[in-house]
Amino acid sequence: MQAEDRLENEGILRVAETGTIRGLGVFAKANVPQGHRVIFERPVMSCAAATLTDASLYYEWTKVGVEGQNRLKRLFWKLRLLPSSENPGFYTMRRLKSFVREHAYLQKSDPKKANIYKWCSYLNHACGKCANADYTVDSFSGAISVTTTRSVQAGEEVIVNYNRGKQNLHCTACKPPGTFRRNWTLLRYRFLRWSARRAWPAGGEEPTLFPPEYDAAVVPTPEGKSAVAGQLDESGSTSTILPEAPRESGAIFARFRGVYLRMLAFFHRRHSPAGQDAKDIELESENDTADRGNQAQ
Repeated sequence: MQAEDRLENEGILRVAETGTIRGLGVFAKANVPQGHRVIFERPVMSCAAATLTDASLYYEWTKVGVEGQNRLKRLFWKLRLLPSSENPGFYTMRRLKSFVREHAYLQKSDPKKANIYKWCSYLNHACGKCANADYTVDSFSGAISVTTTRSVQAGEEVIVNYNRGKQNLHCTACKPPGTFRRNWTLLRYRFLRWSARRAWPAGGEEPTLFPPEYDAAVVPTPEGKSAVAGQLDESGSTSTILPEAPRESGAIFARFRGVYLRMLAFFHRRHSPAGQDAKDIELESENDTADRGNQAQ
């Protein structure tokens, strides 16, 4: 990590689970007084926010290269299922567009530009009464500065107001959503994090902001051989080959498809007097799950 990319107050902040539908958030490790600047950083990725077309995202995603894509995937767990490639496909662009819409910050002086930050992209939204910090974005460099508007206690989450009046964002701090919506969102969020950890291990039970490098990870090369990530090959280049996500995604899809077919067989058995068709569906689900699991391996 370069010196200019390091957070100046990294010792008083941490990224952790909020336990709500907000997912991850930034928390204070120590008591922070009012008017203290807690974050100052430059964007790790910028794109045009006026249209947010596939062409602009394609240009920005390919401009950073495979090494830059791997770095972004280590910083943000929602990108870990995306394959690193110089020619991304439709699935990659769709997931990338959803990620940018959720984590990007619009410059107040230039609303046509959206920036992705290493720490500030984890800051959650709250209304003006509940927010305990405010941010400003430099119009030239895109650097963002976050300053507390009131004192923040140790263990309290740092939240800001996104200032997107036309979008009418929901404040989960003062108006928590209903029980059904909260439980469904938490279940979906935990499943996505679980599948991201299966496809790209983050180095622990909880996802970390800066996971350890894959220096001792032996992974297969495209030629069928084995290589150690971080070592030099015969040509003198570093072989940083990361695990392939599509295989794990296929195995996960096969398991959940089998569960879906079993549920279909259960409801069919409830409404079918003979029950023979339900047995056929259940047998098909078991065979299909086994075949897809073998193909994923």
